[in-house]
Amino acid sequence: MAATDRKLRQGLQRLSLQAAALAVLPVQAAEPPEAGLTLRQSLYQEADLPADQLQFGSNRRYRIHISELQAELPLGRRQDWGLRIQASHESMSGASPMASIRGENDQPRLLMSGATIRETRNDLNVVLTCYRPAGTQGFSLYLSEENDYRSRGGGWFFSRDFDRKHTTFSLSAQAYQDRLRPTDAELYGRIIAASKQRRLLEAGLTRVINAETLASVSISRTWLDGYLSDPYKLADVRPDRNGQWTASLQLRHFWKPWQLAQHLDWRYYKDDFGTRAHTWQLSAFRRLGPVHLGLSLRAYRQSAARFYTPFAFELPPDVAQSSDFRLSAFGALAANLSARWQWRDWALTAVAQRYHAEAGWGLDRTGPAHPALLDFSRLTLELHYRF
Repeated sequence: MAATDRKLRQGLQRLSLQAAALAVLPVQAAEPPEAGLTLRQSLYQEADLPADQLQFGSNRRYRIHISELQAELPLGRRQDWGLRIQASHESMSGASPMASIRGENDQPRLLMSGATIRETRNDLNVVLTCYRPAGTQGFSLYLSEENDYRSRGGGWFFSRDFDRKHTTFSLSAQAYQDRLRPTDAELYGRIIAASKQRRLLEAGLTRVINAETLASVSISRTWLDGYLSDPYKLADVRPDRNGQWTASLQLRHFWKPWQLAQHLDWRYYKDDFGTRAHTWQLSAFRRLGPVHLGLSLRAYRQSAARFYTPFAFELPPDVAQSSDFRLSAFGALAANLSARWQWRDWALTAVAQRYHAEAGWGLDRTGPAHPALLDFSRLTLELHYRF
């Protein structure tokens, strides 16, 4: 059942606050990275469901352990190339929501899978970057393998500096081919095999306003084609195409009197399924001797997809429909607390995250609150060595 919450699990690696991808085009580094090795361990735990919200299955939700190893190396005689290799392994156990149905007093009740789901996933991401005085250019390769899901892809990115490096234009393009082979397909009447394609184009502009302030804006367009339904959900029928738009604004400012760095971000998302979403994030970072402390608060609100329904099995089977909680209207609040301790060539980082979602915080309301909305905690420990 690895494909069921694959977007969520990818989002964990980026500290996402929703299942759908929230990638923002980064500003490419102006110089090759220092040689270094990073080991990262993360533990993600969803809160169990109240027993009175279940119609069938287990109330034990996902527990995911993520191990990552990342190496960064400068290359070339003039060391004007940089290579980043990141490998990750995930192990997951717990139950997954399959559908919500109408219960007593017209309140939704969940059909959950059993709690015996145990899966693994392996990812490999390789990025090669060429650094020039006027900007950067590079390529990326991505591989992901699960027992029932395979993804292959790659990308190209480019940046160019103008106005004595005060302005940077960035452009990137990515393409992915995903292949799905659901487990127990014949037993449960699932599709035997399916595929989908993803294409992504992003552009951004960054401006150094003064010595303490930097601002950037970016826009992206994603095209999804193929089998977009979730084979592990019941009565889940989605269109086979979806176009996605995102626009992002970022502001970075350093308050010199307090030695405080502040980040302010806003992001707007819209897709052909009818979902709209806003994300706001405020972060602050301060150095106290060898320790760097960080606090981040994020608020998220989205509207429901046009074909979302809180009750499965009440529409004709050939009509677009889904009771997936990720397509419902909801909002979420999250807080991250981080501490980074550095000594010579070593750095140790700890990050704690808490997330809570509520239907009443959404951009609209499409019936009763979905009982499967997430409430989770995440702890990450990272050890970095520079050589």
